[in-house]
Amino acid sequence: MATSYSQKINVNRATEEELQQISGIGPKIAHSIVELRDMSNGVVSREDLMAIKSLRVNEDIIESLSFTVGDDLSVLEEAMGDLEIDDTEHLC
Repeated sequence: MATSYSQKINVNRATEEELQQISGIGPKIAHSIVELRDMSNGVVSREDLMAIKSLRVNEDIIESLSFTVGDDLSVLEEAMGDLEIDDTEHLC
């Protein structure tokens, strides 16, 4: 049975079991969140979860989650893909 969790769980790193520690997240929702994260190159935002009505994620659940990528920038770099930045022009 899920209980209230005093520390926020990072949705971009948590396992299904860790997500289920949040009251209101059972096995089905936890699996769906991890599946969404896997399809999104490892990065899920608050808006991503709120946009999926079938997840039935409410504001209380959202407030129990952290959405940071963390210290590992490789996750963010992978999510950005082949983004090229032209740094030859500078604004003055």
